Amino acid sequence: MKLMKLNTGTENLCRLQILKQPLLVKVVISSALLELLSYHHGINIKRVMILPDAAPDGIKPISEKQKQEIRKVLMTDSYENYKNIVGYFGHLYKGRGIEIIQALAERHQDTAFMVFGGNDEQIEVFKKQNQLNNLKVMGYIKPAKVHEVMKAMDVLLMPYQRSVTIGRKQETDTGSYMSPMKMFEYMASCVPIISSRLPVLEEVLKDGENCLMAIPDDSSDWSMCLRRLLSDQLLVNKLAENAYRGYEAEYNWRARAQKILTAVNV
Repeated sequence: MKLMKLNTGTENLCRLQILKQPLLVKVVISSALLELLSYHHGINIKRVMILPDAAPDGIKPISEKQKQEIRKVLMTDSYENYKNIVGYFGHLYKGRGIEIIQALAERHQDTAFMVFGGNDEQIEVFKKQNQLNNLKVMGYIKPAKVHEVMKAMDVLLMPYQRSVTIGRKQETDTGSYMSPMKMFEYMASCVPIISSRLPVLEEVLKDGENCLMAIPDDSSDWSMCLRRLLSDQLLVNKLAENAYRGYEAEYNWRARAQKILTAVNV
């Protein structure tokens, strides 16, 4: 039997009717998304769970020796002389805060900044614009290696702006509703995080407890946070360990799945 293809309007209506089923447990990744479903679509929040995204379970911290071994593979000769390495992992789309990273590299020229990710076109544009010796675009990295390389950084940056786009057309703004997997992978790396101070990210991240938070578009604020981390090893240890404990206890796929199974009484 040939299935009838539904137009977009009909598909959306069908999805909405499914979401309104009283016995169906719905899972959303943020409070902002729950508010959207409730206020704009009339979804009953009694059967809705807020469960942020997560990272694969079983990620373990590495020793200082392992960290240095990974760095040897990563680093070019010109980067070996930098004491600290700050990393960014992710797309180079609009709203990801690449301008903040460039501003930090200008202010902290004794620190190496490495950007992992982006497609060929974005990387080419970035390289043409970049005049800084301490800022390097590393390009695509295989998913199987991402967690290893994250662990080799001294600081991880998450400079999302207030408007965050996704996809090649960059038409969808997810800045108010997102729960980026990168955040949980960062937490699992046991490396201190500096993140944009956005309400949706503050549902998981707590300034001074498991990260430092900066005003999204204020490079001076980001610079101050970075200086704090690079000069205070006790703070580094506290933030990294608290974030990792949060990942282990709550923000991994196994723990997330167990909460869903419990909710539906499986």
